Amino acid sequence: MAAENPDKLRELIEMWWQQAEQFKVLPLNNQPAKFGDTRYRHDTYVYYPGIGSIPENIAPNLRNRGFHIIAELDVTADANIDGALVCHGGPSGGYAVYIQNRRLHYVNNRLGAEITTISASVPLPAGRISARVVFTPTGRFTGDIALYYDDVPVGEGRIPRTTPFSYGVDGFTVGHQRGASVTPAYTPPFAVDHSVLRRVVIEGIGRAYRDPVAEERVAMGQQ
Repeated sequence: MAAENPDKLRELIEMWWQQAEQFKVLPLNNQPAKFGDTRYRHDTYVYYPGIGSIPENIAPNLRNRGFHIIAELDVTADANIDGALVCHGGPSGGYAVYIQNRRLHYVNNRLGAEITTISASVPLPAGRISARVVFTPTGRFTGDIALYYDDVPVGEGRIPRTTPFSYGVDGFTVGHQRGASVTPAYTPPFAVDHSVLRRVVIEGIGRAYRDPVAEERVAMGQQ
């Protein structure tokens, strides 16, 4: 097919490079030890349902920094819209954004020892909605969560202690939870229908706190 359509092939190749530059894929890097860990270079990520499981070294790095997680939804009044929107980690630590009983929830799991869930006070309305989670640090490894439907605040709460260094071997997923869940509130895969979740935009705010010694210790423990 490529031989029969050389002009189209060139067009697609050029489009690929344009998209790679736009979404900060470049430089192509399969040697993070040589070129550095790209988690700390990105501030904005865009994902579509079905992504994952993505390993931690290339997943969004939201630990110990402010962030926005925005799920763009198509909500219908009579359909089942429940499911996991974004998950990173598992029972030993992580976070998840999910819809349950038609309400938005954010859960933070600190090392499997402390699970904090912030829930919306009202169900999602029908229509095209941006469900948003905003984390604002108030200190080292702690902060406040606010939930929004579009620009309307629907929930808030405090995360007393976030995960400091790593979520372990459990990866990052969009539109479902793979493996064991971050929270006992749902059972994996808890997939949201693709007609409901259009995409997820994640924005990291501020510089992420890093402890190279602790990160190396965690990495060695996962070998």
